[in-house]
Amino acid sequence: MDKTEKITFNTTLLLVVVIILSTLLIFILTPSVVSPTKRLFGYITGVYIKDKTTYLEFDQAEWLLDTQTEFPASTACKLDGGCPQCSLPITASCISKGYYIRNPGSDTQIYPIAKFTKAGTLIVNPDWNQSDPNSPPYLTLNLDQFTTAYTTPSSPYSYIKSAPYDITVIGGTIIIINQHYLP
Repeated sequence: MDKTEKITFNTTLLLVVVIILSTLLIFILTPSVVSPTKRLFGYITGVYIKDKTTYLEFDQAEWLLDTQTEFPASTACKLDGGCPQCSLPITASCISKGYYIRNPGSDTQIYPIAKFTKAGTLIVNPDWNQSDPNSPPYLTLNLDQFTTAYTTPSSPYSYIKSAPYDITVIGGTIIIINQHYLP
C-alpha cells in the first residue's frame, strides 16, 4: 500500500467512524415517540366487534374518597345535588361508605381492545380451592367471554355491565380491564 492509498484508506475509515458516531448521537438525543399509559376509571357503555377488532365504549368517571381531614367525596356529592344530608362547608364525611363516584357527563371514548386482554372480574370462581394458593378466587374472562357478557342478555355474566371498571390504555389500545370493587 503506497502513501496515497494509506491516506485514502485512513480518510475513508475516519469518515465512516464520524458518520456512525453522528448517527448514534442523533439517535440518543432525539426524543422517542412513546405513547403514554393512561389508567382510567369509569363505566363500560358498550362492547362491539368491527373488522375483526373488539372495541369498548368507555364513560370516564372519578372515584372520590373522604379521609380524616379532607372530604372531596362529600363535597362533590353535595355540589352535584346527590347528598341532601350534607351541608356546606363540609367538616366531616357525610356520605355512606366514604366514597362517591362522580360522573358529570356521558361523553364516551372508544378504544380497541388488544386480543390478549383478559378482564378481571369480582365474580367468585366456582372452582376456587381455598387451600391452593394458585387457585384464583375470582374469574378472569377472556376477550370472547367478556364481549359475550356485554352483547348477549342471556349471558350468565351480563350483570357485570353495571359495575365500574379500571382500564389501562397504552398507545390508544386497552391492555388491562379490571372490575372495580365497590365497598
